[in-house]
Amino acid sequence: MRERLKSIKIVDELINYCYNLGISQIHVDLEDVESAIKITVEGFCDGIAEEELQSLNDFLSIPRQEEVEEYYWELIGEGNKNELALVGMVIDDGQAIYSNKRLNITVLLKK
Repeated sequence: MRERLKSIKIVDELINYCYNLGISQIHVDLEDVESAIKITVEGFCDGIAEEELQSLNDFLSIPRQEEVEEYYWELIGEGNKNELALVGMVIDDGQAIYSNKRLNITVLLKK
């Protein structure tokens, strides 16, 4: 049950990130299987700065930190500021790709 709540908060934060980039058409795919939850958020935008994409990938590749996750995961998606660093600390893998005016963000949360 806790993993489901985390996945909802992660989706909320990723959608918020896309809105802040000016993406208005956002598609979310959440796949909950026995061993992991895979979340894909995709949207169309005219462009994303290389530094912004690199920063996003840096946040998504922060190693999972269970001690942080235990106490702070509930804060994801709650504030007005970008909490992608916190998302990076509670996921196992993540990647953002921009191609053909499409931003694709995929994260994996192992159970």
